[in-house]
Amino acid sequence: MKNKNLIFNFPYLCLFILLTLLIQCHDDELTNEVVDKDGNVYKTIKIGEQTWIAENLKTITYRNGDPIPLIKDNLKWHSQINGACCYYNNDSILGKDYGVLYNYYAIQDPRNIAPQGYHVATDEDWTKLSNFIGGLSTAGGKLKEIGFVHWLTPNSGATNEIGFNCRGGGYRDISGSFAGLGMFCAFWTGTEFVAGQAINRIIYSNDTQMTREISNLGINGAGGYVRIVKD
Repeated sequence: MKNKNLIFNFPYLCLFILLTLLIQCHDDELTNEVVDKDGNVYKTIKIGEQTWIAENLKTITYRNGDPIPLIKDNLKWHSQINGACCYYNNDSILGKDYGVLYNYYAIQDPRNIAPQGYHVATDEDWTKLSNFIGGLSTAGGKLKEIGFVHWLTPNSGATNEIGFNCRGGGYRDISGSFAGLGMFCAFWTGTEFVAGQAINRIIYSNDTQMTREISNLGINGAGGYVRIVKD
C-alpha cells in the first residue's frame, strides 16, 4: 500500500521540486532586470557566459546607501580626489538617455557603485565580450545603437545585434569640460593599468572598432561611463 501511494504521489513530488527550483532561481536571469540603489531598473542581456546590463549605469548612490557626490562646478570637479559623478552638461535629462559619468575614484571606492551581485566590467570582461562577438575591429559597430538619435553621422557599422544599446555619451575631461556627445562613448573598466591610469574602452561614431586605451580619459579624475556585469 505504501508503494502504491509513493507511485501515485510521484508526479506531484516532481512538480513540487520543480516549482521550488524555479522560485530559488528567480534572479535577473529569469526577470531579465536588475535594480540599483536608487531604484533604476536595467534590462540585462546574456552575452556568452556573461550577463551585462543593456544601458549605462545611472546610480548616484553607493551600494551601502551613501550618496556619490554630484559635482557640477568645473573647479570642484578638477580638484576631486574622491569619488564623484555628474550628468553630461550637468543635465539630468541627458543622464536618463546616456547614464551617469563617474570619475575613477568612485569606481575604486570600496562602497561600490554596482548593485549587489554585480561589478564594474573589468578589462577582462570587455575582452570576453569583444571576442564573443568577433573581435575589436567590428565590436564597436555591433554594440552601437542604430540611427542618429544618440549618435552623430556616420555611426559606422551600427547593428546593435546583441541589444547592448551603446550611445554616444561623450565624456567629461579633468578640467570639468564636457565633450564628444554623439561622437563617442568612453567607458571606464574596473582595471587600473598603473596608479592613476585606468584602462578604457572607447566606441566611436566614425568607426566600427572598439578601442582599448590606457587612460585616454586623462588621469582618474576624468568622467567616463560604466557598464556592470554579473559576478
